[in-house]
Amino acid sequence: MKTCTFILVVVLTAISLDARGQAEQGKTIQVRCADSYLARLLGASPDPLNQALRMARPGDTLLISGTCRESITITSGPLTLRSQKGGAISGSRFDPGQREFNGLVTIDGARGVTIDGLEIRDSQAEGVLLINGAGASIENAVVRGNRTGIRLSQSTLAIADSEVRDQAGSGIMAISGSSLVMTGNIDIHNNLGAGLFLEGNVIAELRGARVHVDDNVLGVIISLHSTLAVLELETSVGSMLTARNNAAIGIQLGQGVLMVAGEGRPVASSLIDSSNNGGPGLVAVAGSQVLSPFGAARFVFDNNPVGMVLMTNSSTEIRGGLQVQDNAGPGIVASGAGVIMLRSVPDPDHPVPSDQPSPSTIGNNAGPAVIADFGTRLDIRAVEVSGPVICDPTVISTSGICQ
Repeated sequence: MKTCTFILVVVLTAISLDARGQAEQGKTIQVRCADSYLARLLGASPDPLNQALRMARPGDTLLISGTCRESITITSGPLTLRSQKGGAISGSRFDPGQREFNGLVTIDGARGVTIDGLEIRDSQAEGVLLINGAGASIENAVVRGNRTGIRLSQSTLAIADSEVRDQAGSGIMAISGSSLVMTGNIDIHNNLGAGLFLEGNVIAELRGARVHVDDNVLGVIISLHSTLAVLELETSVGSMLTARNNAAIGIQLGQGVLMVAGEGRPVASSLIDSSNNGGPGLVAVAGSQVLSPFGAARFVFDNNPVGMVLMTNSSTEIRGGLQVQDNAGPGIVASGAGVIMLRSVPDPDHPVPSDQPSPSTIGNNAGPAVIADFGTRLDIRAVEVSGPVICDPTVISTSGICQ
């Protein structure tokens, strides 16, 4: 009897483990959205995606075909929403009642949610909304024609190889302690607000990403103790951020940090390019910082009305790779700024290991190379400067560069 009981326990345990394994692996649920008069006439469900969500269990995949004209809220994960044959979620029948925190796809506290290959469009509020500690990834997706493309609040998002365009407001907006990791090719363009907006203790990271925040009204905004960074990781080498051809400012910082770390990483291996904008290439105010202390970045601020504007105790430390040229006015304007430290690589005051030099240049601008006033501190050495450096009597210059 004891032997039979033991065998039964072993068999039940094996079945339980097998069932657990199947649950973790999950099943695939086909979601066919057919929004047509004929489909409705034949009795097609008006909310097939919501029906599938009610059936789904952790680890499942919803394989979506056609256009689903319904809003959804995901409250548990892991769960994958994957496109099949151009699957889309559209908000053309979605009346949000409010324009903020009312996503076409809302991920509320759920972790491990993946949106893969879908087009998410035409919401009167957010296309994708992450709230209450949600954690999700968006891959190979198109988010277009919403009021805000993607908003995350107190949540985490990894986005890769996706396009965010044609919003009535911002493209991607991360607020309130959220974190954002960008990889692959990400195009954020033709949005009528900021392409990328980070506000309120947000950490955003380029991890080997090529992020193009181009052709928006505003390019990148980093504010209220938020940071946009390339970290000291092998996978971060080669990261690129462009903010080009925007109607106003390319990159704007207000109590924000733009930083490229990378001690021991290849010199000038990451690119920050804010050129051809309708406003300054970069504006930093309220104690903001632009940092590349180890020469791992190349900064380009060309063909703007002004290359860089640094105000109200904002500061820079850029070693090597700075190019500020062909702007319609001054190259750099610093008013009431902190320390403006600009160098080339190699830098005798702070050696950066490098097989190749990475010079910094400020020149060929229609206005002076640098205008500084109101107590700004200039520390510009071993930089190729063409054009006058105009300082008022309150400016402190450690290199005697003022004229």
